[in-house]
Amino acid sequence: LMDSSIYKKIKFIEVHPKKDMSEEDWKDLADTIESAIPNFIPRLKNKLRNKDYQICLLIRLGFSTSLIARLLEVSDAAISKSRKTMLKKLCGKDVVIVLAHASPKEIA
Repeated sequence: LMDSSIYKKIKFIEVHPKKDMSEEDWKDLADTIESAIPNFIPRLKNKLRNKDYQICLLIRLGFSTSLIARLLEVSDAAISKSRKTMLKKLCGKDVVIVLAHASPKEIA
């Protein structure tokens, strides 16, 4: 995934703040992840709002909360809140409970 053209484009956008992702870029990102990790997209797409789905795609590639926030034009706090909400929605667990009972290896 780190060798993909979309990953490289996002890294370029990271250092060039006036650049944005196009609809084609989002499609390319989803296609790239789906080809590398079959069934990743279908599990999420039907359960999440579009913005949450985009957050998941960017998280999967390991991008920082601050970059994700900038790409989606929201605050870092909004990304953190979305991550917590998605975990609860997808796993049925409260993030505080999960973190309290998880080993560091499980969290990473």
